[in-house]
Amino acid sequence: MIKDNKDDIYIELFKWAKKKVYFTLEDIKKENKFKDYFSLIEKEMQQSRIFICLEDNFKYALSFEDRFRLLEYEELQQAKKQSNIATWIAIIAMIITVIIGIAQIIT
Repeated sequence: MIKDNKDDIYIELFKWAKKKVYFTLEDIKKENKFKDYFSLIEKEMQQSRIFICLEDNFKYALSFEDRFRLLEYEELQQAKKQSNIATWIAIIAMIITVIIGIAQIIT
């Protein structure tokens, strides 16, 4: 089961699928973390909203669109981390500036 504080079910599914050349519905069904969402995932796959069906109609793979979605998500997560780092650096710089300013006033 995917917890609320973790990634979206689709992102988790895309990450899982990215590690595989191809997979079947049974492979997804065997994964415990997708157990509660299997009927939703199966419906999305049947409607061709996620993954591409390979030639034999029983094997699936990540589509270019799915890979792009995953890449966008990963880039967004990286940007958030970098933004947090930049915020802390700015806060530290402001604190140093205030300390130096007070020190100059005192001397």
